[in-house]
Amino acid sequence: MASSGRPSGAGVPGRPSGAGVSGGAGVGAPLIVLSLFVYGWVMALLTVFKPFVAIGLLWGYKSGRVRVVSLVPFNDAMVGESFQSMLFGYGGNFIFFVPFGLLVYALLRGGGWRWSSGLSGLGGRGSGRAGVHRLRRGGRFPLLKTTLLGALCSIAIEITQYIFSLGYTDIDDILFNTLGAFIGAFIAKVAGPRANGLWVALAIAVAVVFLVLVILGPRI
Repeated sequence: MASSGRPSGAGVPGRPSGAGVSGGAGVGAPLIVLSLFVYGWVMALLTVFKPFVAIGLLWGYKSGRVRVVSLVPFNDAMVGESFQSMLFGYGGNFIFFVPFGLLVYALLRGGGWRWSSGLSGLGGRGSGRAGVHRLRRGGRFPLLKTTLLGALCSIAIEITQYIFSLGYTDIDDILFNTLGAFIGAFIAKVAGPRANGLWVALAIAVAVVFLVLVILGPRI
């Protein structure tokens, strides 16, 4: 007797069999976007709003109300800055953008967007194929795109700091921010989409820690 309906075990047209709403692994795009939004606010708070916050011995209120430009790469090393100062400057700018790279790569990779692809498949085989095709096109070169977005974000921060006298505008900040975004994206690529939940938790944890430090301010 002929069987009606789709074959046993077949998935919804337009997405691989067994794939869940987030590609069968990791977390969905909405949670990644939310964590990126939260971490983005922390990035803004510690850069363009830095003169208006205080964090214990790190810096005080209005400590960043300056307009200084340095376009010489690794100038701190060449002028003989202390190792501790360079570690704080270079290392801090690098680590600062690693969570950014993790989250943006997880978002651009496309794994978190398979939910919408699955819905497009409900309308028929043609629409399902189109949905998957759009998904694949949107997820091309996520490592490169994440690195470029990190660079553009850093450049925007440095320009804003210069225009409004909100801190030092330094080429080294852009270099190490971009490197941090690249390394974060590379780690996310190697780990795969199943680690997306870890990156979300990490970004939110870092954001909470910094927000607590800002709230406590000079009392630390």
